Amino acid sequence: MDARPGPTQTGTRHRRAVASAQARALFAAALVAALLSVLTVIRPAEAGAAQTVSTHQVTVRVPARASAVDTGVYLEAGEPFVISAAGEWTLVTDRKQYMADADGAAYCVYEGRRLGVLLGRVAGLPGPAQFALGTRAESRAPASGVLYLMSNHPWWLRDRQQGELTVTVRGGRAATPELRSNSEEAELRAARAAVLQRLNAVRQRMGLPAVDVVAALERAAQGHAKYADRHDYSHQERPDRAGFVGEYPWDRARAFGYVGGCGEVMAMEEGAEAALEMWLASVYHRQFITHPALSGIGFGLYGRVQVLNYALAAAPLTERVAAYPPPDAQEVPLSWPGLELPSPIPEGAPTPVGYTVSAHFPAVVKAVHALRLEDPHRGVVGCYARHRLSDAALSNSDAVFLLPRAPLQPGTTYRVSMAVETARGPQEIAWSFTTSAEAEGARESAVLGPPSLTTMAADVRQGLLGPLAWLVGLTFGRGAVPT
Repeated sequence: MDARPGPTQTGTRHRRAVASAQARALFAAALVAALLSVLTVIRPAEAGAAQTVSTHQVTVRVPARASAVDTGVYLEAGEPFVISAAGEWTLVTDRKQYMADADGAAYCVYEGRRLGVLLGRVAGLPGPAQFALGTRAESRAPASGVLYLMSNHPWWLRDRQQGELTVTVRGGRAATPELRSNSEEAELRAARAAVLQRLNAVRQRMGLPAVDVVAALERAAQGHAKYADRHDYSHQERPDRAGFVGEYPWDRARAFGYVGGCGEVMAMEEGAEAALEMWLASVYHRQFITHPALSGIGFGLYGRVQVLNYALAAAPLTERVAAYPPPDAQEVPLSWPGLELPSPIPEGAPTPVGYTVSAHFPAVVKAVHALRLEDPHRGVVGCYARHRLSDAALSNSDAVFLLPRAPLQPGTTYRVSMAVETARGPQEIAWSFTTSAEAEGARESAVLGPPSLTTMAADVRQGLLGPLAWLVGLTFGRGAVPT
């Protein structure tokens, strides 16, 4: 027998279900309205609290020539603070005098770069460490740490800068020794971890062994970064100056207990990873950090100076030919400014050139048979070839470099082939990489990078290539090489 409800039962149940649904809907609407009412009351209070600037206030002088001025103010990430400034910076060049007032209304413009901008820097920031500050506006700390102030004038124009700003900072709290120590340690940890991770990722793509941190080189790098920020941006130290450890990088490495082949590269960049990318883009510096014999590093950071000390084993750690950009790499930059001293680009040749292409061979290169960079749509790309047989600065190097005479094309897969004769016989390598799909001009307008970076390298290699000591300075940027 079926137990189906009749028509009357069905209608009654339907009306009850509708009524129940309406009641539930009314209850839900009332609940939502109540919650919205509560949130409306809470949100303004929270917003008001978030906008509160502490009453802590300090006034510091920021000379145009200063690399970084410690304000003594500690800020939490996201904490608001207010800057007010008075005074002016002056930049005197061999062409004319440029002025910048405290409000930044009249900026210096030098080599296409707008100068006279007050920059802030908060220790502990793992990415780009500098950010522009309004001189009479509220800002927020991008990370927790001690606030430093500086001008954005290029370091190589430091001797031509005059004047100072008197800057008042309201907000934060006094940077106690404990807070300061924690802030500096956090920045160092983040920077060192980022450099080691990025460098080992590059070397893995190249088929090279990973490198480890060498504690003695790390201490030497940190000590020299502090010295260079306070005194001269150079590999050499003077014994009559505070912070002196050793005259040359190998002296400082030995002072901290390291014995063996070692070298040093330096940079003044907006972040540790940015410095590494600039070293990788060059010729004479890339050969060290992508070297098959590289066994360890030590990274130091102080103020705006980054120092990387590296250790070289007595022999290559792999028999593989190591190429850069790595095989099948994507988003490879299109160009390199090429402002490197000594310059790998012929005098008078146009710049920028295409992004640097290279291969490290595991034995001394005795002869070069064929070097080729090919665009599948336009054919063979004209390049400057640089190796130990054509460049005195590479006379003890086993690397071969190709510098395209013009920037590479966006979104293009290039093929590279090299055939050389080494001390162990003939060796060949062929690989391909793909450039960024976006023109670099568009990227620069979106994220304006620093127009100049100067790095220097010093290297002593023992055993692998014989005793060698040399010093070379490099200048990167969109402006002219300073004289």
